[in-house]
Amino acid sequence: MIPSLLRTQLPPAKITSPPVRNQRIFRSTLMQKLVHASSKPLTLICAPAGYGKTSLVADWAVSMAGSVAWVSLDSGDNDPPRFWTSVLGALASVDEVLVEESLEFVSFLSTKGAETFILTLGSQLSHLSTDIWLILDDYHCIDNQLIHQQLENLFQYAPGFFHLMLVSRNRPPLHLGRLRIAGKLQELGIDDLRCTMEEVGQFYYQVFNWHPDGDSLALIHGKTEGWMVGMHLVGMAINDGCACTELLESRDGGNRLVTEYLTQEVWTTQSREMQEFLLKTCILEQFNASLCQTVAENPEASNQLDSLYTGNAFLVALNPEKTWFRYHHLFA
Repeated sequence: MIPSLLRTQLPPAKITSPPVRNQRIFRSTLMQKLVHASSKPLTLICAPAGYGKTSLVADWAVSMAGSVAWVSLDSGDNDPPRFWTSVLGALASVDEVLVEESLEFVSFLSTKGAETFILTLGSQLSHLSTDIWLILDDYHCIDNQLIHQQLENLFQYAPGFFHLMLVSRNRPPLHLGRLRIAGKLQELGIDDLRCTMEEVGQFYYQVFNWHPDGDSLALIHGKTEGWMVGMHLVGMAINDGCACTELLESRDGGNRLVTEYLTQEVWTTQSREMQEFLLKTCILEQFNASLCQTVAENPEASNQLDSLYTGNAFLVALNPEKTWFRYHHLFA
């Protein structure tokens, strides 16, 4: 049971993994990657909106019943006491003994008491005798550097039985180099999460009861680039009467549903300067910083590209040096 203090402060959905949908495809290869990744102390799952990150982890969590502490984050969790109250509530749902001593220090998290809280929680976690996974979903919502530092400090004191899984649209500003070199970090990114052509076919059969012919399958896979939500939106449009070829071979490469999703999930999250940069460069099939600087008349083009790439804003690198790029086919 969750202690009464936490139960009154936290809605159940906040610390419960989302339900697994009946209409879905089971991605065995990707699931095997996640099973391997989850054995590491830290797993980072990072990709743009709509690539099935949360669904994948929720699917995996079902098989780990009783060992997973889940927190669904939002922008309000940039307040340290609220963030850690949610974490304690999630951990308490697995084993409430883990949080008993830490609860009294939550109110001091924005002051010097933060170190005591982290040390106390780390000490309590050291008593673990079985593996436990703390999943922080939508970690991109956290931009409070104090929370990033506190999480890193906790990770230093956490025992081998404690595993942290971060699910995010962009790479968190954590110091990951040492963990990566030590083999304690496993990352799943956009290339791992893209659906294969076979999975695209399975998806349309499972979700829409439709068997695309070979040409349609290749066209959908090529245009969506394995983007799960893009596949779903295309399926909805076809259900509404759009012809697959006409829909995907049109100049804009999409329709109202795709445009609405990208507007809500990508466009509105960008600054005005970035929106202007995107509008001026989306006409380019391939580009580098120099070309963007000329076309957009923006001396900060290199920084803008870096920001887009690290933020996973549907920008695809075309060379190992990550100096030449293109936009996702449905985004451009």
